[in-house]
Amino acid sequence: MAVYKGNNYWKFVIQMLSEGLLAPLTEPTFNIEHIGVKSADGERGKCWGVNCLAPYIMVSCSPPYLTGRS
Repeated sequence: MAVYKGNNYWKFVIQMLSEGLLAPLTEPTFNIEHIGVKSADGERGKCWGVNCLAPYIMVSCSPPYLTGRS
């Protein structure tokens, strides 16, 4: 996961035609990234925070739903 600001559709078409239909979906080179984006507190990169904290939040919030008690 990364912080993207958009897609370059021309690069998508070029990659699809030169490398095959699945290449842009498995190894995309057409995404336009924000480089050096920091979290709100300015201590970590936003991408790091999403990749590390999202699984923790999912695991800590999901047990009541898995056991049928909410």
